Amino acid sequence: DLDTLPRTVQTAAGTPLWNLTPQQWRVFLLVGKALSNKAIAHELRVAESTVKAHVSAIFKMAGCRNRTEAALLSQRVRYGLLDA
Repeated sequence: DLDTLPRTVQTAAGTPLWNLTPQQWRVFLLVGKALSNKAIAHELRVAESTVKAHVSAIFKMAGCRNRTEAALLSQRVRYGLLDA
């Protein structure tokens, strides 16, 4: 649930890793559920190109090289397992 997650994910030292907009958080969480861009677009009722732009921004901000890394990071954030 978006309301229970912090807008800024931080390392143990308190340094922000990245800031996501509410819509980017939604996309990030759905990537963590292994949804495709098309499925995310349908779920959020936005264009697939919008989802692609958000996914690219998330990859860049989070330092992910691919969707698998982003999905794993999303799950770690969701379940409080981030140990940066």
